[in-house]
Amino acid sequence: MQGNPFPNVAPWIMSAGAVLVAVVAWLVGSSLSALGSGWHKLEHRFRASTPFSGEERGFQTGIMRWKSRYNHCLALGANQDGLSIRAMWLARLEHPPLFIPWDEVSATDQSRAFRQGTLFMLGRKEQVPLWVHMSTGDWLRQYMPTTEDRVERYYSDGRDSEKDD
Repeated sequence: MQGNPFPNVAPWIMSAGAVLVAVVAWLVGSSLSALGSGWHKLEHRFRASTPFSGEERGFQTGIMRWKSRYNHCLALGANQDGLSIRAMWLARLEHPPLFIPWDEVSATDQSRAFRQGTLFMLGRKEQVPLWVHMSTGDWLRQYMPTTEDRVERYYSDGRDSEKDD
């Protein structure tokens, strides 16, 4: 069996069909990735409303829920207020930029597939994991406030509900 399996179809129609199938597969894959990884869950509370200002590094790798891998397609940033996560342009569909305040983030060291890394748990309610390589985790953690800093910020912001009468 050689030759064109669809002899009555013009080549441009077959090419257009192949492109259409690829685009639909990319759209469906991106949407499923956002759902499976937990990105969709995080965007409800942590969708970035302004452009991030702080140190940011592109082409980072992260692993989220259900082993959703973002290989070299994340831009991660940090400042004194929180953690910024942004998908690079090709993976941006259904992945809006996120900004998560540090009081909604916890971090712990964790090995994965023979690599040292840092596991960030994002959102107190959502608890979406983000695992990054150790060097990236160390860089991000330098911006994380200590427990003492968090307590001090809590009370200085007037968030304590109990007042002395």
